[in-house]
Amino acid sequence: MAVQDQLIEILKQEDEEKASLAMKALLELPNVSDIIARHEDTDNPLLRRRIQQLASIFNRLCLGATLENVIRNNEHTAWDVFCQINVILDRQTSLVQINDLMMSVVCYDRFRCRTTEQFVDFMKETGVLVDHTEERYLTAFLPSDVLFSRIGSSLVVTALAQQAARLHNYRTTIGCYQDEICLRDSSFNVILPGRDWTIVHPVVGEFEELDKRNLAVRLLSNIFTSSILEQLHTITFTSSSLLSRVLGASG
Repeated sequence: MAVQDQLIEILKQEDEEKASLAMKALLELPNVSDIIARHEDTDNPLLRRRIQQLASIFNRLCLGATLENVIRNNEHTAWDVFCQINVILDRQTSLVQINDLMMSVVCYDRFRCRTTEQFVDFMKETGVLVDHTEERYLTAFLPSDVLFSRIGSSLVVTALAQQAARLHNYRTTIGCYQDEICLRDSSFNVILPGRDWTIVHPVVGEFEELDKRNLAVRLLSNIFTSSILEQLHTITFTSSSLLSRVLGASG
């Protein structure tokens, strides 16, 4: 029996763990699209459901090339990368929907940020905040959910804050300060969204700038962990594969 046939037989079994491993192995085969087409109309309801799940994962992974382009393109921000990951993982959400929601949250037409304090006050007025107790849930790492609830992980909230700053011509950089994700502005002040938007003045060497690939790896790692805890198998597969792709492209 061919390897792919053996894997299909495993998908017919009730064992979820073995089925998960079989799907992962199928995704690594060069003819996975042909395998999906061959079995998508099977009379076996369990196999049909798993083939549909496999097809969904495969289609999402095809969007991985787009994600890589967004990471490489200097015109795109960390927020753009996060939104691309969002729409890959949640096919019911579009970039247009996320952008419209983002503009409703952080775009005040008449507001202009000129100082660190003004920008921090502005972000506080948006009502967006970091809730560390939520960081074990997937919703804390998806921009669409964070915008809707205005509560999220420090990683996503910081990327949102940088995007808001950009809209108001206020230059910031995402980095790490004392193991916390943060922003640094052109005056070298550090803003900590995870500490209720506290402003600190670090000494040289305390702030480490993080590039988009590093941030994408951090986000995908958190999504992967959250999906395992919440038993969201499709998200687990997809985030794991995207993570491998992003890490592989960095080598």
